[in-house]
Amino acid sequence: MTEFTKESAQWVRHVSGYEVFVAGRFKMAYEEGGRRMSIACGHGRSPGGRFFVEIGVDAFGKWDGDEQILEGDEQGRIEGNFIAALGFMEIDVVKPGQDLDFVG
Repeated sequence: MTEFTKESAQWVRHVSGYEVFVAGRFKMAYEEGGRRMSIACGHGRSPGGRFFVEIGVDAFGKWDGDEQILEGDEQGRIEGNFIAALGFMEIDVVKPGQDLDFVG
């Protein structure tokens, strides 16, 4: 049994309550506990043919509407959740400077 539910082709929900979905052509969203984090991203296909999104180094820095920067551990937790959700959607996540050869 998976820990994710596919709400649509572009939206998944984890049993712990967080959700990840496509929020625009160049934006993903992470929601948890009534808060949203908009994540700017590029997208494409790897040489292996898998879809990917490319995120910036500060992608998980703060919640929308909040100026306080999150602690590193919290950013890492959210990033891990985001990557797991996209993995369930069969989408890879690429970080700045990462080679696409690893994908697919």
